[in-house]
Order: sequence, then C-alpha cells, then structure tokens
Amino acid sequence: MKTSFQIFIKLCALVLFFACTPFLEGIKTTVNEQTLAKHLVYTNLDIEPVDLQDSLNVISVPKTENALKTENVPIEETEPPLPNEVPAEPIEEKENPPVIDPIQPQPIKDKSIYIYNTHQQEAYIGELTVYNAAQVLADKLRTLGYTVIVEDGDFVKYGQENEMDYNMSYQISRKFITDAIMNNGGFDLIIDFHRDSVPRESTYITVNGIDYAKMMCVIGGLTDNSYEITKTASTLYDSCNALVGGIMKNTMTREAYYNQDMSDKMLLIEVGSDNNTFDEVKNSVDILALGIAQILG
Repeated sequence: MKTSFQIFIKLCALVLFFACTPFLEGIKTTVNEQTLAKHLVYTNLDIEPVDLQDSLNVISVPKTENALKTENVPIEETEPPLPNEVPAEPIEEKENPPVIDPIQPQPIKDKSIYIYNTHQQEAYIGELTVYNAAQVLADKLRTLGYTVIVEDGDFVKYGQENEMDYNMSYQISRKFITDAIMNNGGFDLIIDFHRDSVPRESTYITVNGIDYAKMMCVIGGLTDNSYEITKTASTLYDSCNALVGGIMKNTMTREAYYNQDMSDKMLLIEVGSDNNTFDEVKNSVDILALGIAQILG
C-alpha cells in the first residue's frame, strides 16, 4: 500500500512538471498543426549560399573592376623589354669595298722588266690595243719600284718593210727582243702581252661589283725552258687568284716556241679578249702588277 502511494505521488509530480514547462505546449502545437511528419522527412529548402570566407571572418582584398574584366582570360606571354632598350635601326646596305687597295708608290728596286706585244694590232672594245694596255701595266710596275721598258718599235711597219706577213709575227718580235737584251744587258722578266679571242661570257669575272678581264699564261712546250717558265706561270696564277679569285685561267701549254727559247724568264700573258672593255683590262692589270711583284720580290 505504501509503495502504490509513492508511485502515485511521483506521477502527480511528473504531471505538474510537464504542466509548468513549455514542453507540453510544444507537444500540443506539433500535434495540432500536424507538422511532425514534416520535421521527420527531408525537404529541399532554398538556402542562400554562405561565403565560407565570410563565415570564417577571413580578410580578403577586393577585386578591382579591371581585374574582374580580365579574370579567366588567357595571358599572352611576352618577353619583358630590356632596361633602356632602344629599337634597332635598319642597317644600310653598302657596296663591298674593292678587293685590294690602290697600288702605292714603292722604293726603287734593282729589278728590270721588258714588255712587248708580238701582235701589237690586237684591239679591245673601242680603239685601244694591247700596246696601250702594256703601257698601263708598265706604269703600275714603275709605281711598285721596277724599271720597265715597253717596246715602242712598230712591228707592223717593220714586217711590211721586210716583206714579212702576220704569220711571221714571232720572227719580227724576236728581232726586237734580241736588240732589247743586247742594249740593256738582260732583264729579270720579259712579258709578251697579248689578248685572246673568245666569247664574252668566257672573258670576264665580276668580284665585289668590279668587272675584270680574265687572264691566262701560255707556255711554249717545245722549248727547253718550258719547265722553269711553267713554275713562274704557276706562281703568278696563284698570286693573282689569291687577290681576285678566278681572274686567272688555267695555264695553257702548246706545241710552239713563242720565242721562249731565248730566256727562262719569259711569260706570254693574255689579258682579256676582243670582247672586253679597256676599263676591265685596266682593272686586271692592277692585279697582274701585284702578282708580278710576288714573283720578283
């Protein structure tokens, strides 16, 4: 009996507890509005997104208007300009300088040269001939310090007076060579100055904007002096081509004498052809003079 009375008292206390707290009112509201199921079932609510950065109270740098415009835009990679960099000015193209310097006067040398023209009448474009070219070569060689004699005897006239035609030209020139050697006691170099007869395309070369008449040495292979003369011609070939590549053609040897039996210091040199201008010949004579200086020293 006592136990039942204690249970009754506890139930009354419990009822009074619920009655005196808002818990009972909440149960009534939930049951009356029939919202219990709503609270027990998930519903898709439109929740305004919350910036995690704001919720964490992190300090941020506001984006500028330009930064917003360029966001997600690919950045073109460019090399930064060098400090004080000045745009390069266009390089003005200039003509290449001449291959050699003008021939300068040199001290007098104890060397003598004799120049003649077996075919004095051989002409270039215009009226000037190999005789005129021989005079130009002589002037260049004198500038380099050599004593030079150019044969000025008239070979054509001599042939006519002695009934000697063109085919006897080397016999005519032989007479004048003999007189020159006897009168001067010999020479360190004797040059028979000729020109060739070949088409235009085979007779000139252009180097650094300058046109040169091509040159060639001819050897009389029937003489005992051909070996020594060939060595001299080879030296001249190398010297001239070192100054202007291709100006000298390969040396030609023929079954002839060309008076080269008279001395092992004789050279027959063809400078240009009938299709060369005299200016081209003069350009080549400058090179020839320097080449001869390499031979004689």
